[in-house]
Amino acid sequence: MRKALLGIVSLLFLSGCTAAVLPQYLSDKHPYKKEFFAGYDESVAAARMALDELGWKVSGEGDPMTYERQSSPSEKRIILFSEIRQTPLFLGTRYAKLNVMVRGIQDKTEIEIRYVTVTSVPFKSIQTYKNDATVQRIFEHIAKHLKVPSS
Repeated sequence: MRKALLGIVSLLFLSGCTAAVLPQYLSDKHPYKKEFFAGYDESVAAARMALDELGWKVSGEGDPMTYERQSSPSEKRIILFSEIRQTPLFLGTRYAKLNVMVRGIQDKTEIEIRYVTVTSVPFKSIQTYKNDATVQRIFEHIAKHLKVPSS
């Protein structure tokens, strides 16, 4: 019994954990979109405040046209990149990251959130592109700061 336990512990120790590599830009595998009837600058500020309140640190920003060619050049737009959030698990670690895109379209603003988690356990990494509860909380905080209805 003792040899088996020692063998298992040694195997886990020698195998180490798989490394999770998360890019700064997340592709649109499962984007969440919502429109708000508010100005572009107000929406960007509300998105930043919502992320900060929920513990997501913004690590950078950029122009979505750098990564995607779908946007029209006349609209205002920005992409906010979050830092990676790391959560220790019993036999591994979960890494989470999100991108928030804000697009000003005429008299409203479209906010898109892209989310990814990588759960790293010995010998395997599992990627997930959905987290409805987290994204819904972010949208609720944005709406609270904007004090306007969303669609």
